[in-house]
Amino acid sequence: MKDLQELETVLAEGEKKFGQDPNFVEMNQMVKDLQALGLLQKPKYDIAPMDTIGKRLYESCSYTTW
Repeated sequence: MKDLQELETVLAEGEKKFGQDPNFVEMNQMVKDLQALGLLQKPKYDIAPMDTIGKRLYESCSYTTW
């Protein structure tokens, strides 16, 4: 619970600090507008899970002769 309270405190301080900055407010509004229009989306990556990357590399190296 202590960590949660510390996180809430840090977030509240950040909101006070950046909430008054006109550049931050403008950028934040622009991001919200772009998300509402569907122009801003999280990228989707087709990367294999971490445990299979090493397996594929190991298998590809073990079948090649050096």
